[in-house]
Amino acid sequence: MSPIHDGPASHQDRFAAGDDVARLLRLAGPRPAVADDGAAREAARAEWRRQVWAHRRRKTSVQAGGWLAAAVVVMVVGAVLWQWLQVTPAATLAARTGGVTMVPAPGAGDALRPGSLVETADGRVALRMASGHSVRLDADTRARLVSGSALALERGAAYVDSGPAGAAGSFEVRTPLGVARDVGTQFEVRLVQGDGLLVQVREGSVELRRDGASHTAAAGTELRMDADGTLTRAAVARYGAPWDWVLEIAPGFDAAGRSLADLLDWAAREGGWELRFADDALAALAAETELHAPLAGLTPRQAVAVMVRGSNLTYRLEEGALLIERP
Repeated sequence: MSPIHDGPASHQDRFAAGDDVARLLRLAGPRPAVADDGAAREAARAEWRRQVWAHRRRKTSVQAGGWLAAAVVVMVVGAVLWQWLQVTPAATLAARTGGVTMVPAPGAGDALRPGSLVETADGRVALRMASGHSVRLDADTRARLVSGSALALERGAAYVDSGPAGAAGSFEVRTPLGVARDVGTQFEVRLVQGDGLLVQVREGSVELRRDGASHTAAAGTELRMDADGTLTRAAVARYGAPWDWVLEIAPGFDAAGRSLADLLDWAAREGGWELRFADDALAALAAETELHAPLAGLTPRQAVAVMVRGSNLTYRLEEGALLIERP
């Protein structure tokens, strides 16, 4: 029996193993040489190019799909916005006199949409804004409706009235020389050729902004802003000739279900007058007297004359006061 060796293999064993490997290599023969095949290399390059272009096409398709989706969103939003502009008016026509041009022309219900241009020649126009404000444009005025709560005045004068109860939100009159914003009021904004901007406040207060600066005017105050930004203040009457044009184009008073006292309150506010009764009994009588006569087309002063005299009373306008008396 051959002895068992637990240690490393002997030199003879290693040589024997080496001879076995050499014998196997001789039996396998030489390896075939790698062919220098240009057609194979070209085929490999073509496959590589195909893979690259396929990846690029997939990436482009993904990008194009994203662009298409974005375009569809823009189109849908634009269509909704356009429809909203068509059906949501910025204002409705309340009254007009003389030569007035509106582009585009008012739609159903005398509705004017945002962007509409209103230009007066020898006429005047009254608008009921979507915000609830009453806006009136004097003769020789050009203005554009920015929205239901903003007007761009390019020439002439605009008068704004938020109403006795106050309209919802504020209203802006934008001009090249500044922006006038109401704080529950009656005021006029006028572009004076060569002299700048004039803001006159009858009631409440107005904020005038320009170049980051803000100026506030209370009732009975006039602000004049020159083209160079110089600001001056002065007192202004709340009634009288400067406001007569506002009365001429005032929307008519709806007499249905109203009293003589309601009419007098309306007329006094439109004229900037203080309403006074000769005694308490006359005030009570006016509150109890119902109106029945049609008042459409009458100015505030004309409506007072018709209804007061029809009630066997008299009136006087004296120093800014509307006095109701007995004959």
